[in-house]
Amino acid sequence: MSRRACLRAAMAGVPLLVFGPGVAQAATVDVRRFGARGDGRSDDTRAFQDAVDAARGGIVRVPAGDYVIDPLRSVRLRSGTQLRMDAGAILRAKPN
Repeated sequence: MSRRACLRAAMAGVPLLVFGPGVAQAATVDVRRFGARGDGRSDDTRAFQDAVDAARGGIVRVPAGDYVIDPLRSVRLRSGTQLRMDAGAILRAKPN
């Protein structure tokens, strides 16, 4: 990515991590890093929200697994945040 493109992205509020001269990439975080288990039983709501907050408009990666989210404590995505689900990743509403 050119220096000018990086500057435009930064001014638009896109989070960037720079690796070497002229190379930029949006921040990517994995929900498992924040405690999501994806076992189909554990409540993963807090881990998802923590991952979204840490991504700051970047990419939240959801590896294969069965994730339970409590609809009464919904996860709020930030502007520009992308939720990227790997093959085999399932989001389920926790029965209340």
